[in-house]
Amino acid sequence: VANYTPMEMQKQFHECTTQGRLFSGGNRAGKTVAGVVESVKWLTGTHEVFSEQFRPPVRGRVCGVEFDRGIDLVLIPEFKKWVPTEFLIEGKWERSYHKATRLLTLTNGSTCEFMSYDQDVDKFAGTSRHFCHFDEEPPKAIFTECLARLIDTNGHWWMTMTPLIEFSWTADDLYEPIKDGRIPFITLFEASTRDNVHIQSDAIDKLTFIMDEDERDAR
Repeated sequence: VANYTPMEMQKQFHECTTQGRLFSGGNRAGKTVAGVVESVKWLTGTHEVFSEQFRPPVRGRVCGVEFDRGIDLVLIPEFKKWVPTEFLIEGKWERSYHKATRLLTLTNGSTCEFMSYDQDVDKFAGTSRHFCHFDEEPPKAIFTECLARLIDTNGHWWMTMTPLIEFSWTADDLYEPIKDGRIPFITLFEASTRDNVHIQSDAIDKLTFIMDEDERDAR
């Protein structure tokens, strides 16, 4: 992906070959960008690790908290930023992305559907996918349904999330077991906002002074 220079944790994330990846980090730690770029690499067939194993056309699914904010205000702008124009139909985002169905179609035949956690679980059933990207923690039922879409392709998934104060089900089912080495096929990545080389440290201090210690640490 042109003009993308990964920070160290992002680089490790992209190079990881485990079937599942959990990227947990503070606000502005670069996790969502890493998750989107990973999706773009898969869809375009330009991934340094998986381009031979998963050749286009690739079928992807990206899930966010809700359509208005999580998808339209966060994820779509990132995809518009990172998808190379040569993979867009007629070189235009508007020709490749169908707003009504929230489906992105590239010139190589790859497709990516955008879904929201406020949709009914049965909407997440259907045909198989090669990858799923969860931006922020999904409801467990949606997570389980999405993983079922990956079985016949032996596909991969990654989750990028900020654990605000408390995890819900991911603490017991993912985070702690991964840290303890009980789920070897999932890798945990943890990054702090201060790890982002593009953010000034004093800006963090000045803009989080109103938060209590627990909230500041979580963010």
